[in-house]
Amino acid sequence: MSEHLTIRLNDDPTSPVPWAVWSTESQQVMASGELSDHTQLADLQEYAQQRPVYVLIAGHTVTTVQVELPPGSRSQVQTVVPYLLEEQLAEDIDQLHFAVLARQGNQAWVAVVRHELMQQWLADLAAANLPVKMMLPDYLALPWHAEQGVSAVEYQGEVLLRWHAHVGVTVEADLLPMALMGLQALSTAPAKDKSEAQSQDLAADLAADITDPIAANEDEAAAVSPSEPVAEVPAVDQTTLACYSNLTAPLPSPWHATMLPQEMVLGLLAEGMLNQRHTLLQGPYRRQAPWRRHWLLWRKVAIAAAVVLVLQLISTFYAVVSQERLAEQLIAQNNAVFRQVFPNKKRIPTRSYLRNQLKQEHARLVGGGTNVGVLPWLAQISEKMGVSSGINVQTLKYDGKRNELRIQATSPDFARFETLKKALADKYDVDVGQLNQESGVVSGVLVLRRR
Repeated sequence: MSEHLTIRLNDDPTSPVPWAVWSTESQQVMASGELSDHTQLADLQEYAQQRPVYVLIAGHTVTTVQVELPPGSRSQVQTVVPYLLEEQLAEDIDQLHFAVLARQGNQAWVAVVRHELMQQWLADLAAANLPVKMMLPDYLALPWHAEQGVSAVEYQGEVLLRWHAHVGVTVEADLLPMALMGLQALSTAPAKDKSEAQSQDLAADLAADITDPIAANEDEAAAVSPSEPVAEVPAVDQTTLACYSNLTAPLPSPWHATMLPQEMVLGLLAEGMLNQRHTLLQGPYRRQAPWRRHWLLWRKVAIAAAVVLVLQLISTFYAVVSQERLAEQLIAQNNAVFRQVFPNKKRIPTRSYLRNQLKQEHARLVGGGTNVGVLPWLAQISEKMGVSSGINVQTLKYDGKRNELRIQATSPDFARFETLKKALADKYDVDVGQLNQESGVVSGVLVLRRR
């Protein structure tokens, strides 16, 4: 984006909130203003649309220090740094968050800020629907060049000082002389004591209000790659203050001011943020991609939908398996019927072959019409068979050419054959063949012809 929204937050939620929209194309502030307190952050939603949001944190709430890492701790920076600074900090390290701004060799530059403040700022911004892309102490957005000395600007009753790529401080305007004397004392301290003096004297005396640090990831912590050149802390003995605004407090000797072109301070800081790779949004405060926020919102719904889909797939699978088994059973039954009807045919090459054979046999049995073939005979004589109980049909033989049906049956006596003959005689010409009796069972043949 060619424009971004910059907001400056303080540790007091009731304090004013200055903001500005900076354009990289026109190199100027497109819009600016000041909210009365954090509760009005939602008024900036209009300016945050299609623009990234950069947040400046009042520097007196953040302490930046340089720390020497023990050998072999490169892969455990996020774990080691809090304990290296534990004795130098006045608060419980569990209440603080540590953001590693840069590393070079065994040196690391760390920002320390209270968890409570980080959570408060991010909660207020989230409630206003302002997603944060970068969060930075205000003094690290101040332009700085080693040859110019210490950069300084006065803003809202405070003075922002920066004397290193990763180190600075914000103090009340009337404490500026004390801060500069402390900085000069640091520059003249023995080399072996500089790191300790910096972390103890400046951090403790000038920025006593330590704020929440951010536990840093290995990837996040390396805001500056170890392979990149990072300047060592220069000897601050040049006593030159590069000022981007007028200063109300007098400068102690031997400090002197060099005035640089003045411009709107928040615009200066908004432009400076674009040149920074630092961020306090590390570890638990790491900025999430939009899709991750949507995923967290819809995760339960997606999981429930996935479970339903899996259950549906399982149900469908078992239904298909059940239908396949039923189809196999029906095929087996069809094959059994086919082999019973065609005992001489052992092979069934295809399903269509089976259907065609059964159709042909059905047509043969029916005889091609409604009143010919064996089936109409059977339908008619089945009704007549009931009048003569005790008749057991042994075989049926149909002769289509002679249009007759031969029934071989058995009966307990001769009278039953006579009764059956009379029952069939109303529709057929019935001839009863020779009846034989053996072991109390009478057997014989009835020949039926259509009239």
